[in-house]
Amino acid sequence: MAFWDTGLAQARDVWGRLAPAQKLVFVAVSVGLAAGFLWLAFSVATPRPDSLLFSRLSPDDAGQIVKALQAEGVPYRLEDSGRSILVPGDRVYDLRLKLASEGVPQGGVVGFEIFDKSGFGMTDFAQKVNYARALEGELTRTIRRLDGVDGARVHLVLPEKKLFEEQSEPASASIVLQLSAGSRLSAKQIQGVVYLTSSSVEGLKPDRVTVVDTKGNVLYQSSGDETAMLAASQIEYKRAYEKDVERRVREMLETVLGSGAAVVQVAAYFDFDRVEETSETFDPEATAVRSEQRATESTSGPTGPQGVPGVASNVAGATGAATAPAPASGGGASSKETETVNYEVSKKVTRVQKSQGSLKRLTVAVAVDGVYKAVQGKKEKEFSPRTADDLAKIRSLVEKAVGVDANRGDQVEVTSIPFRPAEGIEEAKGMFGPEFYMALARYGVLLLVALVLVFGVGRPLLRWLASAGAAPELTGPMTVAEMEERLAAASGGEGGAARAPQEYQLDETTPEETLKRESLKKRITELVHQEPEVAAQLVRSWLSEG
Repeated sequence: MAFWDTGLAQARDVWGRLAPAQKLVFVAVSVGLAAGFLWLAFSVATPRPDSLLFSRLSPDDAGQIVKALQAEGVPYRLEDSGRSILVPGDRVYDLRLKLASEGVPQGGVVGFEIFDKSGFGMTDFAQKVNYARALEGELTRTIRRLDGVDGARVHLVLPEKKLFEEQSEPASASIVLQLSAGSRLSAKQIQGVVYLTSSSVEGLKPDRVTVVDTKGNVLYQSSGDETAMLAASQIEYKRAYEKDVERRVREMLETVLGSGAAVVQVAAYFDFDRVEETSETFDPEATAVRSEQRATESTSGPTGPQGVPGVASNVAGATGAATAPAPASGGGASSKETETVNYEVSKKVTRVQKSQGSLKRLTVAVAVDGVYKAVQGKKEKEFSPRTADDLAKIRSLVEKAVGVDANRGDQVEVTSIPFRPAEGIEEAKGMFGPEFYMALARYGVLLLVALVLVFGVGRPLLRWLASAGAAPELTGPMTVAEMEERLAAASGGEGGAARAPQEYQLDETTPEETLKRESLKKRITELVHQEPEVAAQLVRSWLSEG
């Protein structure tokens, strides 16, 4: 307790020596430090919103989410022009589940939740309109999830059903896509959007769907667009092949010649025609027995007519002349043999179907930088093209890298040209250029401002606050003799010579007693102004002495 009592007594003593202005500055500085410490502690204790809750939000969804976060008292931060919302990392998943249960975000559109609050008495027309809105909203939400798509709008035309099918009109759809910055949808992705829409709407065919972007470019047209889509896919395939060859050749040359020392351009020509060939080949020398048939016929006995020629001998019941008997040795026998052999001529049937996208011809143009040599007496370096031997080696490397086929008519051209004019290549600038002096002036001004703040503001303020401790400690009442000794000590010593009073013009004729009296009077006046408490204590001691 003695330690605390001594500390409190010293603190009260120091506080009592401070002037009112010093007390005000001390209080202000103390309050500022306390506020800064509390703010720092609060910032550390409060979780920072540094985890992504939702991104690519519409203004309507962002407003609803912010309102819900404010109601829950959750700190948040907006980024990406208000389209992304960040919250503390430990609250991300429960906030997503809670907002999802409330149907947020909705993507700025209304889906099938529009029927959750449908009341009685709604007309059939209103039901049809709500159904169309729900379909459009659900399709919009799905399309927005695709990579490269920031926003989408879907417009459906659903005609009324007629009694007869031939009187019904087909449904149609229009889709507006807002693509991400720098992104581009491929033909297959656009076709996927079309088929997604047509498969989600009853009676909607792909040729009744139109897709455009926010710049008005038609990405998909109806009726006969298959040919255009096929052509776009072919062009995309051609460009991808050319870019791949360019990249491989450029990386190889830059590894050998240096970064930025080669420029490569490739032109590839493809045959996208689908050809199907069927050929039949017959070989007359190669035969094979396909079928074989043999027949044998034999007869025995008389081989001619018998009896007397005429009608009587051939009519039943007729009486005619007597038939002459046949000779004893007039009979005979006969035989017949037939053979049929069928031969098959050798035949070969060949069916060839050529795939689309076969490479017909390839041309490669390569430009390589030369060699720059310093010339004595000139600031500019002189350009020297690469030798024919170097160009031949580079051409051979390129031909092997791209797989040049002379039968196709592939060509490779390598040329050495300067990539920039010779006068543009200068020696490295000296250290003490204009930029150096500008930087020196900028940092010099900053240093000057820092010195002014330190020595012009900070140091006087610290000295002013510390001046309160310079007051002498009073241990008891002072006598007149002690006061005179103190004044004499204050005026003497190094740099402490007595200052002549300003009220009188003192010269050599002034008596010595007058000089002492005026000097003592001046020092007492200064002491009263500088240390009023010491002067008051001195007066009290005089009064107590009588």
